[in-house]
Amino acid sequence: MDAMAHNTPLRIVVVDDDPAARDSFGALLQNEGYDVRLFDSCEAYLKEAVHGHADCLVLDARFPSMSGLNCLDALQRIGVAVRTVFVMGRFDATTRARAMRHPNVVRVLDKPMEAGELVAAVRDAVTV
Repeated sequence: MDAMAHNTPLRIVVVDDDPAARDSFGALLQNEGYDVRLFDSCEAYLKEAVHGHADCLVLDARFPSMSGLNCLDALQRIGVAVRTVFVMGRFDATTRARAMRHPNVVRVLDKPMEAGELVAAVRDAVTV
């Protein structure tokens, strides 16, 4: 599916507490034609998730409070299913395995990544 299908850009939500990564991911995806929303914490995103639609979630694994996996669990509890690109800043085999088993996770990427990797993962997530 094209980022501008039906003249309405697909909405991609980026949740990352690292401002440089968040802004970089957001700019890259906006340049691809997506409607991008940025959040600095899982809690901030969860407040909006019930009311707003997302075609794809780019979600960091680690936050000072709620983890990315806990965020995915919270989304399931409130009935929000969004295809997710899970992003890890440091290798953790247990977190990686859990993320890969999650029904909404399409891909797990390691930071830093090539721009093309993120774009391809998001494209895969929004192509059903």
